[in-house]
Amino acid sequence: MIATKETWLILLAAGQGDRFKSDKQKTTKQFLVWKNRPLFWHSVKAFALSKKITGILFVFSEEEKEKQKEEIASLHEQEGCTFSYKIVAGGAQRQDSVMQGLLALPETCELVCIHDSARPFIDEELCANMIEYFEENNCKALIPIRPITDTVKKIDENGLVLSTLERESLVTVQTPQIFKKNIILEAHTYIKENNIAVTDDAAAVEYIAKVDTFLGLEKNKKITYASDVESMQEAKVTVTGFGYDVHRFGGTRQMVLGGVVIPKAPTIEAHSDGDVLLHALADAILGTFNGGDIGEHFPDNKEEFDNIASSILVKEVLILAKKKKREIIHVDLTVVMQTPKIGPHKKLIAKSIARLLEIDEACVNLKATTEEKLGFTGEKKGIKAIACVSALRPANMY
Repeated sequence: MIATKETWLILLAAGQGDRFKSDKQKTTKQFLVWKNRPLFWHSVKAFALSKKITGILFVFSEEEKEKQKEEIASLHEQEGCTFSYKIVAGGAQRQDSVMQGLLALPETCELVCIHDSARPFIDEELCANMIEYFEENNCKALIPIRPITDTVKKIDENGLVLSTLERESLVTVQTPQIFKKNIILEAHTYIKENNIAVTDDAAAVEYIAKVDTFLGLEKNKKITYASDVESMQEAKVTVTGFGYDVHRFGGTRQMVLGGVVIPKAPTIEAHSDGDVLLHALADAILGTFNGGDIGEHFPDNKEEFDNIASSILVKEVLILAKKKKREIIHVDLTVVMQTPKIGPHKKLIAKSIARLLEIDEACVNLKATTEEKLGFTGEKKGIKAIACVSALRPANMY
């Protein structure tokens, strides 16, 4: 189901993280670098992948607002993002920051998702499923919850137990929380006018409307203390995939390497666009999880793959790799041909591949060589490419 309403995400990243900083951390938690990206950006990617979000409104502290403008613009371009975005300064308290975000939303926004940037483990499925549920059930407010598994007791100011609570009726609450824009704006206006403090946005809505619930994810945990960072470091092992591909010269396809057109080069004989480097790369990625080869996934006798961009094939393979929990950390690539020289294009090719794989350019090594006029490449009859991919997988699975 495709969302028909314009939906915006308010991503809260203005907090100072006092409990986190009390553990002698110099960096505020939302700006910690994890998997080569700031912590807050992992939530952005999840919402963007859900394809349900029209735009994202970032709320930073006044001190960080200008600094993060450049960072977000760079990440938005690097990852080919298409969503609109705005950046505003937050307030003294969380609810003040939410209000600042609400007031900055465009008039066309009808649904609002509010998410804490310190929950980086959110995934696109939860985002999409919650928005679909919200629309299908005509909710006013929807929050993700988790059951409590520990026994819960109420104590007095001296630490003495007063009673044991029935945990069956108790839950913990996560973000993202979704609201009709007019409802959440009215709720925050109410608590501001009545000087009421709340710890989440649903608590504000509870004064004026009913709040629906949706089963959240166990992994959607909040980073609160410095010790929580350890939970981000799963035990992983390294796996390697190898890929090799060859194409003849003389066809009708213009030479493309790593998604970059090579001018004044021999034409290529191929069913797809003939990008030999991306074909080898796709096979190497498949090799990291016993995924077979690209011929099995994209047969060259199927019309749908005629002249298809090889970057699309790599993206499809990356989806399979993600399902198998593979995280690509390095690629080593070699192009073998007698002519033309690709030295002038190496940097652009490496950059293109890094962007495609969503890894740093420093993790892409590209080499080019000839075979001293030996064999079919030496005789200028064709081109070949070799790829080696290093990836991480969870230690407790294959």
